Amino acid sequence: MTRFVVDTNCLQADELRGYLLESPRNKVVVTPFVELEMLKGDAPINVIRSTEVLAAHMKQVVLTKDPLEVVRIKGRRKGMKKRLSGGKRTSTFRKWSRHTRARAERGDARALGHIDRRAAGARAQLADMRENAQTLQQNIDEARKRYSKEELEAFRADNFTPALIEKIRVHVMEMTQQFFENHPDKPDWPPRDDVFHTFTFRFALCARLHAISVIANGVAKDVDKLPNDFIDVSVAAYATCFDGLLSKDKLTQDIYRRARLLLDEEFLKMPVSRDEIRTVGRAGGAQAPR
Repeated sequence: MTRFVVDTNCLQADELRGYLLESPRNKVVVTPFVELEMLKGDAPINVIRSTEVLAAHMKQVVLTKDPLEVVRIKGRRKGMKKRLSGGKRTSTFRKWSRHTRARAERGDARALGHIDRRAAGARAQLADMRENAQTLQQNIDEARKRYSKEELEAFRADNFTPALIEKIRVHVMEMTQQFFENHPDKPDWPPRDDVFHTFTFRFALCARLHAISVIANGVAKDVDKLPNDFIDVSVAAYATCFDGLLSKDKLTQDIYRRARLLLDEEFLKMPVSRDEIRTVGRAGGAQAPR
């Protein structure tokens, strides 16, 4: 079974349709922020269009658990995909596809009203994301001070030297600790190298790679677009927990590719203990993804 995370820009794409038609064992994973993006603008029209391919292959669609629950999940390599998947949320989507969506597509006023009510809640959540997006701006500002011109050139060329890998690893562990400490539930630090298999660590890794990508390429980020970048980082982080990514966005693709490279080739070979993370300094200001 193969499970690929889908980005919003691929929901109506031939790539998604082809992937699902290729084999009934190919599953597509939909994350909470991608669900929210479907509800932007004219929600009923956007939702119907965005879910056309998914509804046609509803038995191959998997939804993840909600963001707060995902952050609380323990980190272990075995069973990671299953732990992140939301069984009830997945079955609810399939029921919605068969009934509410089908009625909305036919113009049923009650079904369209249901989508509009969900859109109102989504707009509030997307507005709250501006606070989360500030983490990305802080991360960019902080990373700008900590990476040399030579390191940024090496990063652009995917020349991950041992020194650069260790530097990124230490900074990601700093962010991970901050996320754990700032989470409202105050979860315990995972035992030993289980931290590498938590969504919190994967998000911190992708956020750091996003920051380095921005400064390495000399891109002046538009603060108003940072909520979109937050979603891109989140999608890439989820993709590292599954089998791959379906996205048309180059930055998201690059973040995922580099994160996967560092995880497969380097980080997972570097065990870490709770004592080690306690010795790491704080970069300050990071808020837990939620």
